Amino acid sequence: MAGIEPVIFRIGGSAPMMTDLIGGRIQFAFDGVATTVGYIRSGTVRSLGVSSAKRSAVASRRADDFRIRRPGFRCGRLVRLVCAGRHPQTRGRPVNSKVNAALAAAEVREGFPEARQRAGGGGPDVLAAKVQSELQKWTTIVREKNIRIEQ
Repeated sequence: MAGIEPVIFRIGGSAPMMTDLIGGRIQFAFDGVATTVGYIRSGTVRSLGVSSAKRSAVASRRADDFRIRRPGFRCGRLVRLVCAGRHPQTRGRPVNSKVNAALAAAEVREGFPEARQRAGGGGPDVLAAKVQSELQKWTTIVREKNIRIEQ
């Protein structure tokens, strides 16, 4: 959507990626705001764009404009609470209910922006719909761009 054709390769996590970025071995990187906010605030790296549907509290106006100019570009981190598949679904319901209640509490919701996160919530049906939506979106992109994994 941005009209670039990057060479994509795997780096073993955020820390080595930031080292490579700051050291000039790579030109840009995608990473979570929570990981990069310190580097952004210190001026060590510059935020070029955000991939969320909503404005970022820590991104520059220019970075946030990227979100507006590319309205179909959405890429976010989904954090899930899961248990082993051998547990019956009914066993997770009380935990899910308590987690959703905690996420709805004002003091918890107020802490998410400080941690550069957004609270969600829901049950297995909400998660399944989100995963299905993301799978469909990325499958289409991978096919359209003919993306292949090199071993």
